[in-house]
Amino acid sequence: MIKECTTERLTRGQAGALLLSGVSAFLLTGARFGEFSSPLQVSLAAVVSPLQGVAVLAGSLFASVTQGTLGDAPVLLCALVMIVLSGFVLPRRTSAGMGALAAAAGLSISAGLFFVIGGIDLADLALYLCMAVLAGVAAYFAAEALTAFRPAAGGYSEPNGCAFGVCFLLVTGALGSAQLWICNLGVIFAGFVILQGAKRYGIAGGTVCGVLASAGLMLCSRELGGAAAFLALSGMAAGYFADFHKGAVCLLFLAIQGAGQLLLGTDSTAILLLLNLAAGCLLYLILPVEGILEQWLPEIGGEEAPAGFAAVQMDYLAHALAGVRQNAQQIARMLERNGCRETTVQSVCEQVCRSCSRRLECWEERYEETAEAFRCAAAGDGTELPEALQDCARAQTLLVHMQQAQRQAALHRMLSARLTESQGFLFSQMELTEELLGTAGQRLAVSYSRSMTRKVTQLLEREGYPVHTAVAYRSADGRLALELYAFADAAPDGGSVRDCLSDALGMELDYTEGRLAGEEVRICLWERPPYGLAVFAAQSSARDEEPPGDSYDQFSDGRGHQYLVLSDGMGSGRRASLDARLVLSNFRRLIEMGVSMQTAVGMVNQIMLTKSTEETFATLDIARISQETGETLLVKYGAAPTLIQQGQVVTMYQTPTFPIGIVGRPEAHVTRLRLEDSDVIVLMSDGVEESEYAFVKQKLLAGGSLQQAAQAICCKAQRSAADGRPDDITVLLAQVRRNTD
Repeated sequence: MIKECTTERLTRGQAGALLLSGVSAFLLTGARFGEFSSPLQVSLAAVVSPLQGVAVLAGSLFASVTQGTLGDAPVLLCALVMIVLSGFVLPRRTSAGMGALAAAAGLSISAGLFFVIGGIDLADLALYLCMAVLAGVAAYFAAEALTAFRPAAGGYSEPNGCAFGVCFLLVTGALGSAQLWICNLGVIFAGFVILQGAKRYGIAGGTVCGVLASAGLMLCSRELGGAAAFLALSGMAAGYFADFHKGAVCLLFLAIQGAGQLLLGTDSTAILLLLNLAAGCLLYLILPVEGILEQWLPEIGGEEAPAGFAAVQMDYLAHALAGVRQNAQQIARMLERNGCRETTVQSVCEQVCRSCSRRLECWEERYEETAEAFRCAAAGDGTELPEALQDCARAQTLLVHMQQAQRQAALHRMLSARLTESQGFLFSQMELTEELLGTAGQRLAVSYSRSMTRKVTQLLEREGYPVHTAVAYRSADGRLALELYAFADAAPDGGSVRDCLSDALGMELDYTEGRLAGEEVRICLWERPPYGLAVFAAQSSARDEEPPGDSYDQFSDGRGHQYLVLSDGMGSGRRASLDARLVLSNFRRLIEMGVSMQTAVGMVNQIMLTKSTEETFATLDIARISQETGETLLVKYGAAPTLIQQGQVVTMYQTPTFPIGIVGRPEAHVTRLRLEDSDVIVLMSDGVEESEYAFVKQKLLAGGSLQQAAQAICCKAQRSAADGRPDDITVLLAQVRRNTD
């Protein structure tokens, strides 16, 4: 089950964090900045969890024992023990400032204790107090950098840039004192990071990383820092040629560094530096870290959408809205043709009294009496005239025209009601326009990636796919998403594009088929999320010679949600089938355009209200499943009950609501729940009687093939209706499944 999988994953994650903390402490312990011991292991213990702090202490002790330096830095060891113990006793350190305070205070208190007992003199105390300040600064920026790797942070943000820079400088300096034969871990690490910075951030990234690496190496050794003086220049060149082949960039990087060493004069330190930089280049070539960096370290300012893409997307949305606008124009023309401006009294008087010889007598000499009699006749039931009009010379003709005028007035009132509904439709179009434009310009929930966009564009061009615009970005959940635009007459197959990009990017992608708007087709692809939906359906028609009046659909909105939708048209046969398909097709199109569910349903409802003079309606049953969390939304408009199987429990959800096409603003019944792996959603049309729900529950709990279960439920409902009036039947069984790698 999903809970067991989640627990297992969290356990592996905690184990990995503990191992990483211990290894980091092992490497940092014993590191020196010039002639002094580095306090970075103290800073690390102050910013990690208490359990990881124990791992830091264990790694530091193991390093001290193996290196034979256990008694060389007792002040640092004492500070480390105090910080680890305080993590279990004091409230959790939830901010970077608290971590910095813990590191600085721990080392200061430890130094003060050793000074009091005579373990260190006043000069050493002053030195350790300076180291406490350094430990606090390092802890603060380390905590700031770690926030970028927590899921809630959503990845890299510009304020963390300084934190990453300081951490890179200090770690490079600490690792620079770790020498394994001819391998200098600090130099290898610096070379690898400089090349990655140049690849992702161009000239600025290579230059900044080179400067920081030189400063870090200077901290551990003056000679090593002097030999690394050309790293900034090498990084700048690597950034300038970042789009070239990685091997060529590495050769250029080493060539510039080697030329610099020749200018300054070569010695053993310079040669070892060059060899270790070559090792860093080798790591850059063989380690597949681009995907990790793409997720956690997108470009600075990467959240801003390219102007070209924004223009294409706005154009696409404008074409999509044009179809809705044309429907509104047809409604306006219909109302204009059927307009009625005259009142009943005016109409009858114009037709009957204009040619009457007694007109002047009635309408001038007895105007008030005649007008009141006409108003009473117009307000009556049309079967007889008021007493004041009984002696009219044209009484019978007057009665006939009055009846006709009353029918016209009733028609006018009906058209006025239709006009009110149509105005609501037009207002909903305005709301839709605002939402579409807001969707096109919204940049807060995604982080656009120039490097991934460039990579995808080059891949598509190389494979010959006729895509004129492509954009790549990270969703709020940190998953890669792609949007591709092509002209309709040469649009590529979405499945073929998906297979090509999945192989090239080394990740499983899902996709939607191309959606046409105007002369353009849009194809959406996204990194496969944790959850999927397997749907099993069975249908039967009330009459064998006609299609079922029910219709269903399954689709994704391209933003992390799967939709399962069922609609049941009024009655049965072709007309009911047409209404159901109309509801589903328009709903899907609007959702895929980026419209919210509530607005999409309102639009579809207005279309159903105004599409013809006949009263037609259709139910709408929606199940929206988050593929990231399993959170499910059940939305019902006049639909039959929904059954949910969770383990050995089957729950029914039902509340009476109006279907689509009955009232101007239908109210929905909404249910929120969280589904897990293997849970089943059951959507059914009203052709399945409630008396059959016990059989449905029995089939669900029996296990086995869900497709066979859907067929069995459908057949059982058919047999139950055989003696009565048959109805269209649709049974949908949708099982939530965790995607496997």
